[in-house]
Amino acid sequence: MVRISGVPKWNNQVAAGVQPEARNRDRFGSMRRDKTVSDRLAARTARRQENGVRHLFLQSTLVTLLLIAAPPGQAVIGAELTPPASEQDAKPADAANPESGKAASEAPQAKGPDAKWQPPPMPAPAPFATVNITPEEAEELANKWGVELLGMRLTAAGMMLDFRFRVMDADKALPLFDQRIKPHIIAERSNIKLPVPMAAKVGAFRPTNRGKNIKADKTYYMIFGNPDRHVKAGEKVTVVIGDFKVEHLMVN
Repeated sequence: MVRISGVPKWNNQVAAGVQPEARNRDRFGSMRRDKTVSDRLAARTARRQENGVRHLFLQSTLVTLLLIAAPPGQAVIGAELTPPASEQDAKPADAANPESGKAASEAPQAKGPDAKWQPPPMPAPAPFATVNITPEEAEELANKWGVELLGMRLTAAGMMLDFRFRVMDADKALPLFDQRIKPHIIAERSNIKLPVPMAAKVGAFRPTNRGKNIKADKTYYMIFGNPDRHVKAGEKVTVVIGDFKVEHLMVN
């Protein structure tokens, strides 16, 4: 019978079934694994530093090229872009439309190298053409529905129809904004109905009176779908909004 107490430590390990060589191998293997992980971390840190230095070098090179390529008097960094003096002094002219050219020429132009550049004025939106209804029909619409028609025209590259009208009497025009009514137009050439599109997040492309915000002397719209550009400019349509109905309305 072997006594465990009082014998050397390695005898205790042998008695417990643990070999010293295996114990040393496990310790040395763990040390090697730790060294491998630390080497990988060091290599990753070195790569990050190298990439950062490379990024800074590319940025400085790009800024230098921009400064070299910029014309005199044009700020590139930390200021607004100033066009050359030739562009500032040039006045736009429109031979086909003298009024627009005159309006553009009357806009203030930037002068001098220190003056800030100002964008040219935006052109005025094209007004709706006069609707092709008689004065008697317009008066009837105003007395019965409290609205004045402004017109129907193509929009969204011809894929939609924009119907505009001005509210003159809010109380009389309320039925046109009832959300339970589904407006549509009828293409008189083919007798096809074209409804108001419905978007998932926006809803129907038409105003409603859910917020009790319909007011007089304001212009409102309704957008009708026109798939495959079925309705062309110059054709006539019929607008139907519940009991409201306007026939032979020209599309502009």
